[in-house]
Amino acid sequence: MVYDPIGLLNTSIAAVLAAGTALVLWSVLAPETSAAAHQRFLRATRQAMARITAPRRRIGLAGFETAMTEALDQWQRHLRPDRPDDIAAFEQGIALLGAGRELIRSREGPS
Repeated sequence: MVYDPIGLLNTSIAAVLAAGTALVLWSVLAPETSAAAHQRFLRATRQAMARITAPRRRIGLAGFETAMTEALDQWQRHLRPDRPDDIAAFEQGIALLGAGRELIRSREGPS
């Protein structure tokens, strides 16, 4: 077995360039913006609400609350408390959580 220092150097340079290119592309193509976080929240909300009424794969109260709470938490990280629009939008998201709870309770019937 022969040691190839030039081959190691070339491989190392290629790995560093590949990692740098991947980071640049990731930041350009998939930026973590407030709008992207809002779209993820809306998608998670639609999926959770659809599963409330689905004949198969119904979601229970605990599963719904978990999904909505995680979505609200991720979205909340991108909101700024000094903007009234962000505060109002987050309050509407919390209202959706309450509406989903009531839908599940009405589906399950009186306790």
